[in-house]
Amino acid sequence: MPSVYRIASTSPSYAYDDLTGKGAELTGGRWNRKGVPVIYTASSIALAALETIVHTDTGAWPLNRYVLEIAITDDLWAAAESPSLITLPPVWDAQPAPKETLDFGDAWLASRRSLLLKVPSVVVPLETNILINPRHPDAGLIRIINTTKFVYDSRIRP
Repeated sequence: MPSVYRIASTSPSYAYDDLTGKGAELTGGRWNRKGVPVIYTASSIALAALETIVHTDTGAWPLNRYVLEIAITDDLWAAAESPSLITLPPVWDAQPAPKETLDFGDAWLASRRSLLLKVPSVVVPLETNILINPRHPDAGLIRIINTTKFVYDSRIRP
């Protein structure tokens, strides 16, 4: 059974183990507008760490972080959408996230045609981030199978 990884924290609005997409719904992201829930995950813990590092601008690493390992059933993994670079918006990796990626992600989320969308990471384009649609009918089939406290190595500079 494949796993995906997420580094998350508890906030006043949601818990670290929330699988409703509340965090992305409140802030928006590369593949979703504010107000649209989605769960951002990565193919490895290392990629999840890099993805959180590029979004940390406080000058000090947050201490209330956890690594979530989320199990995906084989059939849901096989049904994941994996668009090619040709079908993604040509500016998918632009900074900041362009309207085209928001449109692409919001359309996929609204369609509910698959639980998972595999997209390249902007941080490491040869690696994959996996978006989970919490409004998909099969969203209840994913499970957190491991939770571990996560501390950034002090040699990494924010």
